[in-house]
Amino acid sequence: MSTAQIYPALDVVPKSITDAVIRKGIDVMTAQADGSATVSDEQLLHRATEQNRLLFTQDADFLEIAARWQTQRFYFPGTPTNTN
Repeated sequence: MSTAQIYPALDVVPKSITDAVIRKGIDVMTAQADGSATVSDEQLLHRATEQNRLLFTQDADFLEIAARWQTQRFYFPGTPTNTN
């Protein structure tokens, strides 16, 4: 299994992508499986950070949150986004 740990925001990341990543042996924890499916975007990033997981999303709001956290020097593993 890969050492990468990913926390996809499934409300905006298709299940097929999450399933494909799991098949590749990546350690994936979904917000739904973690019981965090209904929390705010900021709380979701906090939760992923607590688990030292990269938060994968297609939600452009996370770009603003990540920029603010970087400005405030808050640590987080990352938030790769695809807003196309």
